[in-house]
Amino acid sequence: MGLANKKRLRELEEEGNNCKHGILLLQETWRPTEAECTPIGNWTLYGTGSNTNPRGTGTGIMVHNSVAIKSWHHISPRITAVGIQYDRRHNMLFSAYAPVHNGRQGGHRATIFYEKLAEKYKGHEPGATY
Repeated sequence: MGLANKKRLRELEEEGNNCKHGILLLQETWRPTEAECTPIGNWTLYGTGSNTNPRGTGTGIMVHNSVAIKSWHHISPRITAVGIQYDRRHNMLFSAYAPVHNGRQGGHRATIFYEKLAEKYKGHEPGATY
């Protein structure tokens, strides 16, 4: 049902609290903001959405405050990423909501989606810095 109102955000916070700590990857967040960093209790939601289609294809990554985030990236409404320190390296974590691959229009959207994802990933291959 998305995260379009305060009730849904409270439900998301409760779900996070059931996990106690960690990282939750979200799809279909239905948020009206293109890129946002929203505190939710002991968590932070790094999310993407669309101000023209808020009930569309947003994604998010909800991270417990005990996890140090080095960077976060709004790649598209369908792709959110966070950079996390891991030992002496950085890991990129992606939350992606791929479009359906049906028909000519769907195939084109899927191609663009996978090109954006590959482009962002290439910059963060082992040994890459950001």
